Amino acid sequence: MSGNVIFVVTIVLLSVFILSILAFIISKVKSNDKKKKQIKEEVSIHTYVKIVADKSSSAAQIQDAIDTVVNFYTFPVKQGIETPPTAKPYLDFILYAVFHKNSSAKMIADMNKELKKANPSYKKEIDAYEEDGLRKRMYRI
Repeated sequence: MSGNVIFVVTIVLLSVFILSILAFIISKVKSNDKKKKQIKEEVSIHTYVKIVADKSSSAAQIQDAIDTVVNFYTFPVKQGIETPPTAKPYLDFILYAVFHKNSSAKMIADMNKELKKANPSYKKEIDAYEEDGLRKRMYRI
């Protein structure tokens, strides 16, 4: 009888120990998810506009910024045919990326194609800002 009681107590203690470990792991995973979400919120489109507007950014930095914006950012939803003011940073990104001295023709063409695919309602604006960037690129010193 005494052996059965010890066995039951051991099982209960092991169960409590395992549940405590699981609770600790779950809380760590949730806190890491919150930290990742907070970091993502801190890195906005403005961060990438600064990268492509910086004259000292390398071609690799420009490509990384383009890839990130194309893959993880969508333009704000249009209300009717008007472009909302919140879309300005996204369009500025295009302008600066095209204008940058380290942007290649392939980077620009791929960015244009992918942005139009992801934001079909902005096709005209994407083309207009790309053309403006190309025009300014011709006259940069």
